[in-house]
Parts: sequence; C-alpha cells; structure tokens
Amino acid sequence: MNDDPGPVSSAAEYESVFRTILEKLCRVSGARAVALVDAQGETVDHAGEMDDFDVKIAAAEGRILLELLEASRFEPWAKTRSYSLRGSLSSLTLWRLAEGYAIVVLLPQGGFNISRRAKAEASRELCAEAGFDLPSEFRQQSWCQVELRSDSGRRPTAMWVDGQWCELEVLGLYVGSDIEHREAGYRVRLTSGAELTVVREAAGRWYADDSASLTRAER
Repeated sequence: MNDDPGPVSSAAEYESVFRTILEKLCRVSGARAVALVDAQGETVDHAGEMDDFDVKIAAAEGRILLELLEASRFEPWAKTRSYSLRGSLSSLTLWRLAEGYAIVVLLPQGGFNISRRAKAEASRELCAEAGFDLPSEFRQQSWCQVELRSDSGRRPTAMWVDGQWCELEVLGLYVGSDIEHREAGYRVRLTSGAELTVVREAAGRWYADDSASLTRAER
C-alpha cells in the first residue's frame, strides 16, 4: 500500500501561505480574526480565535458592504477602498486588494484602527503570493516588522537577524512626515554595514523600512 499522499495541491499550498500571513497580522493587530475574502464574499482563508462560521459570515457581510459602497451614486462612497466600523461588542476594518479581494480584520470591543505598517506588510505579502498588483497606497515603503532590543532610554541596541542578535549603531533620529504621535524613529547601521530606518510604534512594535537590507545582512 502506498502511503504517499502525493503532491500538495496548489490551492492547499496557497491556503497554507495565506494563513501564515493572516496569523501574523492577527497577532500584531490584536485582532480576534483576520480573513482574506474574494469578490463574491467567499473566505479564501482566515486565522484567529473566532469560530470559523462566524468569521466567514462577518467577512462576507463586510465584503457586501464594500460592494454596496462602490455601487453608490454618491461619488465619495463609490471610491471607497477601505472602511472601519465600531460596534458595541466588536469592530471591523476592511481594505480592498486587487481583483475584488479584500482583507477583513475583526477587532475586539473598543478596537478600531490597526497599524498602517502592519496593513502594508500583510497586503504586500498576500499580493506577492497571489500574483496581484499591490495597491498604490502600500507602495511607498516596504515596512516589515522586526525584533529589536533597546536600552533604558528605549533606543534600539540590537536587531534579531538570521536567528541571532545583531548589534546596531544609532546614527540619528528619524523625523519623517510619516512618524505619528507617540512613535519614535531612528536611522541605524547594522554590523554588516547595512543602513535602514526603524520605527517604534505606540504599541511598542518595531518596523524597519528596508527588507532588502535585512536580506543582505542575513547572507
């Protein structure tokens, strides 16, 4: 008897990759669940703590609302690419990708917005895997989440790269227009010589602006 299940179908492979990306977005955003939904409201894949049926229903209804907005005769509504809803028990954030697909994030009570860098990273990774064009609003910078150590003054001292801590040098503060209230940015140099910008968001998570530099540092 041959116990070899044979090659994994491309659909299953995509679901596995998609779920890994969705799980990461769920973790960094504090969401109850995150789903990738298609133009017909069908959930392609999802991650999180909520019941599967509840996630699929919420994702479908969220996608239907986007379709209604896009079909509106009121021009500002017809141009909607993302929206957020705050409810008494939970909240929902949705944004559109290419070909009618959308990401739906189901947040706990009191939740509303999530990190725009986390949104950009998840969108970039999902579009790359699915072969979609990346929406223009996510093309400006390639932010990626990183693990950093910091000193007592919360200035970064080392970055986790290729399975180990890599010491870094702070070259100066980063004060770009994309730095928001309660965020802190730094220009740093790794021991590999790569230079990049890192930002600590209000929730304490760190993002780097140049994944290519991290890739070069891993070699």
